Amino acid sequence: MIDPVFTASAAGAVGAVATLGSWVLRSPPVPAEVPYADHIRFRAIYRIARREFGPAAWGAFPPGVHRFDTDAYLASLLFIRDVYLADGVVLTRGEREVLASGVSMGNECYFCSNNHFAITQATEGAPVANALRERRFQDLPTERLRLLANYGFRSKDASDPLITETPFALDEQSDAAAVLFAFHYINRVMDTLGPIGWVGDFMAKPPPTLLANGLRAHVSMQPEALAAIRAVTHPIDVDATVSASEQAEIRRWSGGASRQATSDAVITGWAALVRVARQVLGDRVVEAVRDAMGRWNGSEAPLLGPWAREAVGVLQDDPRALALAEQAMIVGRASTRMSSPRARAALFEAAGRDRRIECVLVAFAACTASLRILSWQPTPRGVSRELPRAVSQEE
Repeated sequence: MIDPVFTASAAGAVGAVATLGSWVLRSPPVPAEVPYADHIRFRAIYRIARREFGPAAWGAFPPGVHRFDTDAYLASLLFIRDVYLADGVVLTRGEREVLASGVSMGNECYFCSNNHFAITQATEGAPVANALRERRFQDLPTERLRLLANYGFRSKDASDPLITETPFALDEQSDAAAVLFAFHYINRVMDTLGPIGWVGDFMAKPPPTLLANGLRAHVSMQPEALAAIRAVTHPIDVDATVSASEQAEIRRWSGGASRQATSDAVITGWAALVRVARQVLGDRVVEAVRDAMGRWNGSEAPLLGPWAREAVGVLQDDPRALALAEQAMIVGRASTRMSSPRARAALFEAAGRDRRIECVLVAFAACTASLRILSWQPTPRGVSRELPRAVSQEE
């Protein structure tokens, strides 16, 4: 005869094991490189990324390539989810994809260019995608698309701002600047940390519909991720990390009070990257890179020569810091050269063969360069296309 007490105990034990197993399966993994003290924050951020991006939250697409550091992962989620994918005020997803394609082509980012050609094909049709792919911007069907493609393609030129009041309204200009920021960042990260070789070729040319569905290209996204992760970002003292003048500059081109969520996402992500870069790379590396990038005027880096090392020569007395800063300059100014096995190996060695240090260096350098490029974009001007707010009876 079976003992009912034993049966109940066994059932309880099985239930407990099943519950534990279910919790373990749902609980996101944490890369070994992430410090134990960051595990709770990482899991919270990962759950949001997984909900929004599915397998891309962990794999070779952004934001997954940032998974070796919690703050870099947070910044990437904000830049991708709340700056690029959020609908903003007026630019459509199709217009954003044309602009993203232009930026990616100007940066010679093979992976991003082909991915966004595919998304554009799914959302706007093959003729538009083919005109972008073949750099026939004059054949795009509307003046707006032609201007957006050119703006993205030539945005690294400090002397050639292309978005003006006509035909773009105030909110459209700030929306375009936000997408510009996101893609100068994403291009550099994917050139440096994304897949290369035959894997890169395969992933850079996915079926358009599959990729568009994976990135929710047909879904209207509103800026909300920042609010959802405030509980896990509270350790970041934004005001102590990002100066008032830096915050004002970001709000200048991202829309200020009318685009509060976008501005906050950029500022919070930048604060996270500066904080972790100081911890992992060191204050001297951070300041040397920021100073050198601040002198960049948009010119292309030389193909050969010691330009990157000379740009951060103030670190000559510290070989490790000099090597890290040199790699950061290459990522920021010449990221397309990082898409070769030899360049990747040099970066990994400079990072002490540590994936977290490598990830932080790349994210910090990419954001520094992107912010520098946005510094020479014109201040949005003109009339807003937002509908006027209705005045209530009480007012």
